[in-house]
Amino acid sequence: KRLDWLRRRLSDRPAERGTPQLQRLRERPPLERILQAVARKFGYAEPPWSSGRRSEDAASAVAAFVARRRFGYPAKAVAEALGYADAGGVTHAIRRIESADDALKKTVDEIERTLR
Repeated sequence: KRLDWLRRRLSDRPAERGTPQLQRLRERPPLERILQAVARKFGYAEPPWSSGRRSEDAASAVAAFVARRRFGYPAKAVAEALGYADAGGVTHAIRRIESADDALKKTVDEIERTLR
């Protein structure tokens, strides 16, 4: 009960990059739902990423960013879901989004709003 209460309280607060422990406590959508939302936004019927199948497209980078930065999923779990060899691929994908143009960042915000 107490953990559920804390998760509800944290869901109203903006994400704080410096405190990843708080991100893990927030209520968050399942990782598969995040991947589906990103896939739909980029025109895929189903998520095209799978374990062991690497993809360097913008959609996979956005999926990594949303899952890791916005919802606090562990890098290892994100890497496995997106087919990255290891967590370093997730870190690289996140950096690509952080340095992306405003249009792509707007897309990230739109995806996040659909998941809240």
